[in-house]
Amino acid sequence: MRSPVPPLLAIAITLTTAILPSGCGGSGDESADVPTPGEAAAQIDEAFTSAEPELQQNMRVATEALREGKFEQAVVALQVTRSTTNLTLDQGLAVHQSMVALEQHLINAAANGDAEAQRAYDLLKRAKRN
Repeated sequence: MRSPVPPLLAIAITLTTAILPSGCGGSGDESADVPTPGEAAAQIDEAFTSAEPELQQNMRVATEALREGKFEQAVVALQVTRSTTNLTLDQGLAVHQSMVALEQHLINAAANGDAEAQRAYDLLKRAKRN
């Protein structure tokens, strides 16, 4: 019997998304709260240490891609994992935070003329619509 993690995960992600942008005061720089892709990869590593081997392998692909700047590959790996129904709350939050960090990085890089970042961002936007 599966635990009701997906509904709880949805609630946690919704609350996290609603609370994080407002922050706790600070400088008003919203991007200061968003981890870098490398920091996001470290969060994923920690959250998936006890995951099933197949899930761990997929997340290794995602974290290596994040660390190496292979952002299109990272988008695909994170999307595949995000669609998995057997994530724990911590795993779901780590994937969500990684997606947010990746999106912020891609927006900034694309704004600075990085064509690869623009392609990865377009892929991310298409994936979010599905």
